[in-house]
Amino acid sequence: MSKDFMTEWWKCKIPDEWSYDYQEGCVSFASDQNIGALQVSAACKDDKTVSEIDLRDFAQEHIETGAKLKDTKYGDFSGYFISYAIEENEYWQEFWLKCKNIMLYITYNCDFSCKGKENDTIVDILDSLKINIIKDS
Repeated sequence: MSKDFMTEWWKCKIPDEWSYDYQEGCVSFASDQNIGALQVSAACKDDKTVSEIDLRDFAQEHIETGAKLKDTKYGDFSGYFISYAIEENEYWQEFWLKCKNIMLYITYNCDFSCKGKENDTIVDILDSLKINIIKDS
């Protein structure tokens, strides 16, 4: 089973055994087992839609170091993602997603030894992403 989570600009479904912590500008999701953390930050452009260029600007640090962004689509949102390890201690995924005038920056990280354990659940959560309010200019 799952429960709904909603913000002003976006919403998703999270498993019943997952909890969240909402701090200004960022929400963190984690399972009761505390394997990893999924964090979502959002921004809204009042004057126009978020573009591919906007997403690449936010990912520029990774692009400059040679990372290859991969195209992706989850729910109402599309954009790019990368995954990488930090010294075989941590596993990270980063997502830059857009829909209309909303941009989401999403990270998932866990201990490298837990890589893949929550992958299906993370995909289910991301696939449930929906835009909530569209502020037209």
